[in-house]
Amino acid sequence: MRFTTRLKLGPIALTVATTSLWACSSDPAASPGGGGAGGDVDSSAGAPGTGPAPTSSGSTGGAPGGGGGPAGGVGGQGTAGGQSTGGQATGGAPPADGGSGGTEPSAAGGTGGEAPAGGAGGMAGRDPADKSMSFFVTSYGIARDGMSAPGVKGQGNLGGLVGADAHCQKLAAAVGSKFTWRAYLSTSAENAADRIGQGPWYNANGSLVGMDLAALHTTNGLAGRVGDAAVFGVTEDKQAYARPQHDVITGSNEDGTVATGFTCMDWTSNSDADRAMVGHLDGMGGNRPGINGWNSEHENSGCHEEGISTPGSGLFYCFAL
Repeated sequence: MRFTTRLKLGPIALTVATTSLWACSSDPAASPGGGGAGGDVDSSAGAPGTGPAPTSSGSTGGAPGGGGGPAGGVGGQGTAGGQSTGGQATGGAPPADGGSGGTEPSAAGGTGGEAPAGGAGGMAGRDPADKSMSFFVTSYGIARDGMSAPGVKGQGNLGGLVGADAHCQKLAAAVGSKFTWRAYLSTSAENAADRIGQGPWYNANGSLVGMDLAALHTTNGLAGRVGDAAVFGVTEDKQAYARPQHDVITGSNEDGTVATGFTCMDWTSNSDADRAMVGHLDGMGGNRPGINGWNSEHENSGCHEEGISTPGSGLFYCFAL
């Protein structure tokens, strides 16, 4: 709506005021710019209208209003500012050690999330050309009460394969090994030969134990391999066993498969009613015809302390993966 008042002072007529009223926009994010003030009778255009500039965060601003018309014309309506859009944050690549990658913000986007710490690395792998210790016979077994210390008598309850593997790992770590170790023991669910990797394996003195699984379990292509104290009788700390302490529990046949019924109930029993298959680490004193095997020679007299430790100490073999 426009109101115009003319005053006549002598010969000069003067326009005193021009007022424009605009209804406010219903869009709070796109308010129009204010109209320019009308020019006087001698001007050709009004002053530019003013409006809020667009913001970088996406709020709407008005563009400048149009010029006023001749003789007090009204400024044009401001144009609504465009809405700016935040950039999409791009995810970062996962860390090399297995942790999930975080988000890395783009230049225009919001702040990316922090990358979580990587997962813990696994045990060191083994180079086949590495001739450091990758086999040993344990220097002592696991006692009835779970104790494992030099001089104790072992028994058949090793805490299952988990407990036996932990014993191997403990003894190997004590002499500086960084490999992952597994006990050479069979159960009703797993064969010893299937859990020790592919070789080759060397004892603590650097003697070759076996280039691969076939060499470990055969002699001249025939099933079985004779025990040898210089090979199979060397502990993690380079002790050497000899008769009569030569029984090593395995629960296995000559080919490394399970000797069914002779695993001390999968290495959870210390009963004299249960039995374990043992090998002779020195290849001597065989109780049956054929090869005096390092991993399979005879069943023992029970899984209790006396049965496991005579002649032996509840020893078992450990192999590095």
